[in-house]
Amino acid sequence: MTYHNLSESHVNPFDLSSRVAIVTGGNGGLGLAMARGLARAGAAIAIAARDDSKGGAAAKELNALASRARFLSVRRLIGIVVPKTDRGGNGGLRRL
Repeated sequence: MTYHNLSESHVNPFDLSSRVAIVTGGNGGLGLAMARGLARAGAAIAIAARDDSKGGAAAKELNALASRARFLSVRRLIGIVVPKTDRGGNGGLRRL
């Protein structure tokens, strides 16, 4: 039996070129690894994270992969989403 060594760059079992992926914690570790994989599949990436400098660096790295990536601060996202959806049961989101 022959085994083939497949590198990540050659494996693309699906096409996400018309999709947007929102990756929370996408500025490092597993989140960034997931964002890279989604970018390789063609998705535009929205990184939601707390650290502005790491988030900006991650978006820059992903844009270098020919991806469309943008960093959004979690604090900014909460300021946009919570006022529109909060009905008093926000689970403490306003504390961030």
